[in-house]
Amino acid sequence: ENALQDSPERELQEEALYYLAMVDFFDKKADSAKIGLERLLVEHPSGLYVNDAVRMLFTIGEAQGNPAVLYDYSNALFFEQRKMTDSALARLLAIAESPIEVLADLALFELARFNIEAGNADSAIGYINRLEESFPESYYLPYALKEKGDLLAERPERLTEARDIYHRLLEDYPNFPFISAVRQKVRELDELYGSS
Repeated sequence: ENALQDSPERELQEEALYYLAMVDFFDKKADSAKIGLERLLVEHPSGLYVNDAVRMLFTIGEAQGNPAVLYDYSNALFFEQRKMTDSALARLLAIAESPIEVLADLALFELARFNIEAGNADSAIGYINRLEESFPESYYLPYALKEKGDLLAERPERLTEARDIYHRLLEDYPNFPFISAVRQKVRELDELYGSS
């Protein structure tokens, strides 16, 4: 809290607000976390943590009325911060496989991301496929498809699938933040292998 009062630098103030809100979230105080994140958006509308704050507010809103799911997700994020990967993965799996499907799409996306970081491309693709099949309207699906396209683009025998994914992203999600990178990937693949 001292950083909020003493620092003249807005970036430090914003960072302090974000992490104070996340501490509340880790302490299972979702309402307090929400208030802190909303304060961040009001006081730092163009800040570095705005996207993270919006995503957390979206997640808290999605899980409203399902405290057990929010509890598991809070634990997953806490374990991730503490580099307790196995525990984080266990919590995400519990959410993904719960009969209550709240946050299951987010959990599948996070499981894919963990596996990408660990170099387990096949497992990551499996989670992305589950996300696409079970939650075709998910907010996280375009981001997951971008990751899948990137993974497949590394495999010469699956370049056609990668290109199909990239073209789908260009057509269906033209305003997403990753779209410039997708256009660049399509150009590179076309230069290397010819356009189809």
